[in-house]
Amino acid sequence: MVALDRFLMGWLVIVALAVSPVALADEPRMAFRGIDKQVKELSLAELRERLTAHTVELFDPHHGRDKRYRGFAIGDLMDLGLGQERRNLHDVAIVFTALDGYRAVANRDKLASGGGVMVFEDMDVAHGWESIGDKQADPAPFYVVWTGPQQTTANEYPWPWQVSSISIVWFEAEYPAVYPRGSIG
Repeated sequence: MVALDRFLMGWLVIVALAVSPVALADEPRMAFRGIDKQVKELSLAELRERLTAHTVELFDPHHGRDKRYRGFAIGDLMDLGLGQERRNLHDVAIVFTALDGYRAVANRDKLASGGGVMVFEDMDVAHGWESIGDKQADPAPFYVVWTGPQQTTANEYPWPWQVSSISIVWFEAEYPAVYPRGSIG
């Protein structure tokens, strides 16, 4: 009986470790931050449960050719992660922050134009992602792409990779040097 109890206890420990936060730490996560607060953080599995994933085919300027990806419409992603907060604010910018701290900014009009997709899978490779950029970085966990022919970096549409969070910031606070103050007279 003691041997059976030890055996069962051993299996319980293995199961507990398998579903522990350490085991789940490798799963990609997206943090959503409103003005001065974190709204929520969701795993890729949670995003897949709640959002419709789309396959997109587009010209990827970072690869210089057509690519196929799987991802979520950015509008749907932001509705889920930020809710009404993103819709009720004016004079805000949306910031995509990468794992290394790089921040790419989009204004509300760019996002409202549609065509933005937060991709989580490169469908042109068997496993993982094709390297990207001058340093041949791994774009995981998430990469922002745009499906419209005019939605390019030259037209100020951000294409950041290794995205880990989406934040709403006051435009004035983010860019105080370019925000108009007072009247000209």
